[in-house]
Amino acid sequence: MPGPVQVPECRSAAAAKEFRGKGLCDVEGPIEQYNLPKFRWALGPLTSVELEARQQGPHLLAIYYRNVHPDQEVTIEVNGSPAGTFRLPNTGMHAGRLLFCSAELRQGNNTMNLRFAKWAPPHENQRPIALLITKIVWIAGSRAAARAAGS
Repeated sequence: MPGPVQVPECRSAAAAKEFRGKGLCDVEGPIEQYNLPKFRWALGPLTSVELEARQQGPHLLAIYYRNVHPDQEVTIEVNGSPAGTFRLPNTGMHAGRLLFCSAELRQGNNTMNLRFAKWAPPHENQRPIALLITKIVWIAGSRAAARAAGS
């Protein structure tokens, strides 16, 4: 019989003290009519999120989001290295989606840049909102898991 399985550490950035960076609005919500938990708007054209990793190596990055822009595209860079460019479906406010990619994180502080193709123009919103983020999670993993995630 196989022995116990070690589950990799999962760190959530949903708490205000861990979900920080530049180009992020203050925490809003929850909003019951949209079944929306607490969230933060990411602003265009660039939002930078600080991630604190306990170990160096490949990590799975997961961004839980809602998108109100048709044909939204986001390019993700981690510590200056490209992690991917993704076209995001227009979910509206009612439905959430998950975007994930893999990236190498350093032990300690890391910066994830989100570069957006679209954001609200000034005549629609006083803030250049690009994406509604409900949670960011990063999970340390093996190189095999990172290859499976597409890196």
